[in-house]
Amino acid sequence: MLDYKDIRDFERRKRLRQRKKKLLIIAASFLLIIITVFLAYQIEKRKIIRLQEYLISHNFLEFDELSSRGFFFFNQEKKELLFIYSLLQNKVKEEFQLKKNSSLKREKILKMLFDSGNYSVFAAYLSKLNFLGDSLQLYRLLAALSFYNLAEAQDIFLKFKQNRDYQQYRQIVEQRIKELKSKRIPLIFDCRNKVIGRLNLETRKIEPEIPGFYFSSALEKRIKNEWRRIYLTINSDWQQLLEKLFMRRKFRGGFLLAELQSAAVRIAYSSTTQKMNTIFEEYFEPASIIKCLTYLAFLKFGKSNFFPVYCNGNIAVAGKIFYDWMKHGKVDDAENALAVSCNVTFAEMAAKIGHQKLKETFIDFNFDRQPDQDFYFSFNWGRFRNLENNILDIYKAGVGLEKEELTLWHALWLAAAFARNGRGRQPFLVDTEYNLLQVGYYSNSLQKNDFVVEGYDYGALKKAMRAVVESEQGTLKKLRHPAWQIAAKTGTGGKKDPDYDAVIIGFFPAEAPRYAFALLLRKAGRADRNAADFLKDFFDVWSENN
Repeated sequence: MLDYKDIRDFERRKRLRQRKKKLLIIAASFLLIIITVFLAYQIEKRKIIRLQEYLISHNFLEFDELSSRGFFFFNQEKKELLFIYSLLQNKVKEEFQLKKNSSLKREKILKMLFDSGNYSVFAAYLSKLNFLGDSLQLYRLLAALSFYNLAEAQDIFLKFKQNRDYQQYRQIVEQRIKELKSKRIPLIFDCRNKVIGRLNLETRKIEPEIPGFYFSSALEKRIKNEWRRIYLTINSDWQQLLEKLFMRRKFRGGFLLAELQSAAVRIAYSSTTQKMNTIFEEYFEPASIIKCLTYLAFLKFGKSNFFPVYCNGNIAVAGKIFYDWMKHGKVDDAENALAVSCNVTFAEMAAKIGHQKLKETFIDFNFDRQPDQDFYFSFNWGRFRNLENNILDIYKAGVGLEKEELTLWHALWLAAAFARNGRGRQPFLVDTEYNLLQVGYYSNSLQKNDFVVEGYDYGALKKAMRAVVESEQGTLKKLRHPAWQIAAKTGTGGKKDPDYDAVIIGFFPAEAPRYAFALLLRKAGRADRNAADFLKDFFDVWSENN
């Protein structure tokens, strides 16, 4: 017989089991949601930490990619990082209000901005963090110093120097305040840490303490409102030596000397009535310096069945006379032609090469290239006039007369390229840049400024440039020096003596070059005379200490 009591009890237990099952499902679902939310939070937390690290390390490519993804838990932090990023990119950004609570390491971001020299962004971000109170007093002090605000810096420093957490900065901060009080702040230094430029706080102008070198308006603009310590590659003692030589001989012109291994420019001297570095910008007729390029082009494109050449001192061409500076007689080979600087031979070599190949060679060696920048300094490259298939024009182009213009900077680069077999680093002037705590944020050694000019016989050219000095017929035989074996090439440009411009490029020691140089003397006469004497004086004095 059916027991209804048992049935009711069975139904009750069944409902209890179903309710328990539902509760377990709800609990499991809730736990799963909590775990999912927790995992999503942790994943997003790691993403925002990575985003912050990308910003701090200036890895903007990865920052752009990651910031394009959606954020839920840390959306406010993402907006804050994007705000800083927009300031770093100099993009207009709407006013942004920071929240007091944030998972971002704000002090780490502030340190990154200051250490990297982004003072304006540093100050803008710091101003948004006023709600953090005295915990940021070190950064407020650094901001005041960065913008030469002495009164504010001194006021903050009274509190700052009592804080034990910041004692490591006390000595350098005291030194910077002392420099501010002097109103002439040392900000530009040479390669040996000697002061070569001070900022006058009253005029906001750089006062140079080095002869023959002019600080660009771009450099002055960089430091007149923000405290930066800039180290140049120049050796001020060597620069003083050039000052004495130019003053003694009363020439206008310039001299450049660079270390080949590092590509650092150690001498950059301009003797000029203009307040500018004429060595970087002023053009002159290169004359026989161009024969080095004609020589390389000849070896590459047209050297067969050419020598000997007989030079009678001129060539009749297109109803005109193309003159040499003397009768050279029999010229046996290209090396001999470069040593004696025979115009007739090089004119014929250029004709054999042809105007198109000659033009290609000029372009390979940076003619008609846009100006280069080395942070604050602009350098002009040589240029040549349109070279057509006209025999007289080809003759002139082959010997560097009327068709080409060069700057002394380009001349130095050519000397370095020849010495380094067409491979090396671009010469440079700006070595490093530091913030006021002496933390570096720029170094030229980290820049990729290499050049490669392949396909030319540099070994033959270097041998010929040595013959210019060592041969008894060489135009620079008076440059033979007991301490240095020099390889060089002369150039004499202009219309008539004694108003010729004299230029000499070269490198030394010739066997294993360590330095390249370029000299220009305006209206000094032929290069094998006054310019050669000038260089001899330089090497005599310079070699005593080097």
